Amino acid sequence: MPARTPQETRALLFPKAKYPVAKRLAALDDIPYVPKENAPAGAILVLGGRVWVANRNLLAGYRGSLTAVGVFSFPKATGAGTAIPADTDVYWDATAEIVTAESGDGKRPRAGTTIAPAGDDNATVTVVLGG
Repeated sequence: MPARTPQETRALLFPKAKYPVAKRLAALDDIPYVPKENAPAGAILVLGGRVWVANRNLLAGYRGSLTAVGVFSFPKATGAGTAIPADTDVYWDATAEIVTAESGDGKRPRAGTTIAPAGDDNATVTVVLGG
């Protein structure tokens, strides 16, 4: 049996005459990004109202990459009343450079959801980025 062309294979597998098709440009863990300033791997950035993490060291003017998914340890405040339970939506407070359970009246971008509790004395909390 002769090999089928890609068009023949598609017609056989997907008999509907026309399907809307999206072309994948990048995986959510490798979004191309050209920074305006240097940033180390793991840097937390806010672009377009979304929280991203640098995959590697970013050099100004050179293509690097960001991730929008994954499990990360984010900094949080310490002291009485700063505990964050598991399964809590957290928001990035760029001024204090921490995640918090407070959205700041919707002004802070959502970083993700915690997957483990973090007590008052914990300086970090485990977050599913974007989750």
